[in-house]
Amino acid sequence: MRLFRLLSILFVFSLAGLPSLHAQGAPTPNSPYTVTLPVTDTGEAQRDATFANALGQVLARVAGGQDLRGKPGYDDAIKGATGLVSNYQYQRAGDGIALQVTFDRGAVNHLIGQLGAPAAGVKPPVLLLVQGTDGSLLGGDSLDALAKSAAVQGYGVVYPDPTQPPSLDRVAAVDPAAMADLTARYKTGLVLIGRLHPGSVDWTLVSGGVAQNWNDSGATEDAMFAAAGGAMAARVGKQLNVIGAGSSQGTLWVEGVRSAMDYAQLLNVLRNDPAVRKVGTIGAKDDGVLLQVTSALPLNALASNLAAGGRLLQAQAAHPGADASLRWLH
Repeated sequence: MRLFRLLSILFVFSLAGLPSLHAQGAPTPNSPYTVTLPVTDTGEAQRDATFANALGQVLARVAGGQDLRGKPGYDDAIKGATGLVSNYQYQRAGDGIALQVTFDRGAVNHLIGQLGAPAAGVKPPVLLLVQGTDGSLLGGDSLDALAKSAAVQGYGVVYPDPTQPPSLDRVAAVDPAAMADLTARYKTGLVLIGRLHPGSVDWTLVSGGVAQNWNDSGATEDAMFAAAGGAMAARVGKQLNVIGAGSSQGTLWVEGVRSAMDYAQLLNVLRNDPAVRKVGTIGAKDDGVLLQVTSALPLNALASNLAAGGRLLQAQAAHPGADASLRWLH
């Protein structure tokens, strides 16, 4: 009886067109189309060079971290960056000045399509949980080199609330409750954990619901942090930036769907993902639903990308008959 009732609810919600939750309007300083970079002067040559640098960062962001630099036409596009700028302004930055540049959303999206990149969507920001040698979490001032290195690769960063620091051990273990809390607070499933030692750092990257570990050493903390930005982007890119060959069709099992609201939110997440072409419900059992999904990515790659968004996590065990299995986070 429970299965019948749940399927009835699913059918009702599948008929309703769920509205997008993406806000519309002019780009904000936190928009992926806006970049702020330091400049040495307000001259035309410096300004045009900054436009070119900023466009490279925006293209990487909007393409979901994909490396477009080898695409035919990329160099010409960078040279013509000025023509894509919708507005810019100079602002004070410490003892110097910076240039904030916002590019036209439609023009950037059109350019990415011309470069032959598949729709990937903007990756969520990376939460930086870096523990200093004294055991305290480092803030933005200390991690500037890491943030800048990540930005060059097309990734934004966020920092934890110092009054409510998360448990590094639980996040590194990809604990579902800890990940659900991070999702609610920071809107991301991408987390870079660092434990700083004299001359070295232990890193753990949680990406797509999977933890990856490595160690690095360097002459200075800034050098190690700058290297970590590139290493993080490379690992995320290898895991998440999978290019599909046409459309892929398969079944996706999602457990932890306890209510009609959970199901509605799950459908909204899937329909708002640019890689998802079509989604339909096959059936349900207990607190799980089996979905038929048509995607621009293979189902395993799609599952990893969905987990990076924070609302979903890789299921602990594969579901029989499903091409990929995820867990809905509450």
